[in-house]
Amino acid sequence: MFGIKVFSCFFFFFFFFFFFFFKINYYLECFSIALSLFYNFLSKNKLYHFYFCILTNF
Repeated sequence: MFGIKVFSCFFFFFFFFFFFFFKINYYLECFSIALSLFYNFLSKNKLYHFYFCILTNF
């Protein structure tokens, strides 16, 4: 009985950590891709100062 409890606790924590880590990784990856695309867009656009001012005001 004790072994099953320990195993279930370990499994639950492992699953939670695994899921949380991959969620965080996924969101960070999406955020970095969006940020790089945004900077790429700003560097190519002549009105990047205007867009940056609008975004910083929000």
